[in-house]
Amino acid sequence: MGDHKKEKQAVRKSQRRNNDKDPAPPRVQNGDDTRTRTTAVASSSDVFVDNDGETVHQKLDRITLMLADALRRLDTVEGEIKHTNSRMNSLEDSLQMFHESHEEINEELKGKANKEDVDKLERKIDDLENRSRRNNVVFWGFPESVEEPADCKKLISEFLETQMDLKNIEMDRAHRSPMGKFNPNTGRRGPRPIHVKFLRYSDREEVLRTAPKALKDKRFKGQKIFVSDDVSESVRKDRKKLITLRNKLRNEGKFASLLWAVPACLLTKNADGTFKRILASNLQEVE
Repeated sequence: MGDHKKEKQAVRKSQRRNNDKDPAPPRVQNGDDTRTRTTAVASSSDVFVDNDGETVHQKLDRITLMLADALRRLDTVEGEIKHTNSRMNSLEDSLQMFHESHEEINEELKGKANKEDVDKLERKIDDLENRSRRNNVVFWGFPESVEEPADCKKLISEFLETQMDLKNIEMDRAHRSPMGKFNPNTGRRGPRPIHVKFLRYSDREEVLRTAPKALKDKRFKGQKIFVSDDVSESVRKDRKKLITLRNKLRNEGKFASLLWAVPACLLTKNADGTFKRILASNLQEVE
């Protein structure tokens, strides 16, 4: 018993000696205590691990890197957009320059197209138009509605046989013009002329050759009928000019005859008895 009691006392003394060697840390007041708790929490967060095995700091670092990469890509897209806008502006400027150059070229070409070239082109067009009417003649003076509805061909065929004694003349087609010739004396338009296209050029020539003598003293339903070749407007204008000269020469007792020709031509006779052809283009030289 005495020995056991002695052992307990020895243990207590040993504990007291240990406490004297490692005294307890002093108690920290207010702010120091808060910093101690914050440090403790931060230390605990460093070691906190989520289900993916990442700490909070590691996850924040990864998100920061992702944001930085997204910003770099956004900067790249913005740069490409600026480059595209720059190219579009350049293309618009080029297109504007092209339009301006095109207008300048057109103006230059118009200036180079002188009157001589234009006249040459008009003569070619006029020649083609007259060639297309080569087998045509025009009958003037037929009153409106004397033919059966839309049957001018039958009317002309009967007129050629009964009034001009021409048979076996074959026609391709016949029709009235859209508008009659204006008469300044009456202030109204006359009956619409009838245009006829023959199948053969020889028939056309026969009709023109026969008409002046055959129709000289004849009337059709009280109207005088005239026959002419079918030519372009420019040729008709030239013939009017030559008709004025023809009438003047005839009044002077000279020979002058207007020919059914293209271009318009007036046949006259010189003092030595030779014939001379006068065109509307050299009419000023004659006058």
